[in-house]
Amino acid sequence: MDRIKALFIWLLRCGYSRGFGIQSPTDYRFVRYVINEHYPYYAYDDIKNEYQDSKWLANKLGRLYFRIANFVQPQNVLIYNLDLPIYNIYVRAGCKKAVIETEISNDVVPDMIIANISDGFHNQIDSILNYLRHGSVLVLENIKANHYSRQCWEHILNDDRAMTTFDLYYAGIVLFDDKRYRQHYKINF
Repeated sequence: MDRIKALFIWLLRCGYSRGFGIQSPTDYRFVRYVINEHYPYYAYDDIKNEYQDSKWLANKLGRLYFRIANFVQPQNVLIYNLDLPIYNIYVRAGCKKAVIETEISNDVVPDMIIANISDGFHNQIDSILNYLRHGSVLVLENIKANHYSRQCWEHILNDDRAMTTFDLYYAGIVLFDDKRYRQHYKINF
């Protein structure tokens, strides 16, 4: 059933694939070589063999997090409100130097945050947005799961600090770069 839903979502978004319509060279490169990179990386098979019981969406998102970590090379990563150890493995494989935290701390400011939108997350959005700085990346899962999730995603889209956003249906990526123009993209992922 999940595969049929994924095929339907892909068909709805096929016009938004491979960076078509993106005018910014930086955003185009991010879409082509990070979000929609289809070539196998060195760690994919090892991680998939180690976590054979994980669902296809967890592996797909994990590979995305690997590519984002490989692209950004963050010092500190916060994986918040997610209880999937496979994500830690993918992020660490993408950036060996990254220190991964699971709780918000005032001592460490992360360069990359991966979070799940769930009940009560709306109360924490502003504190998480205040926590990020120029060059940070925020990845949110379940942005289309229900009405509450869509409201949280819309709140982030309307925030002035979120300059470039990518709606992947299963997840949303927000780039905080104050030297760029504000853009929102829908991407077929």
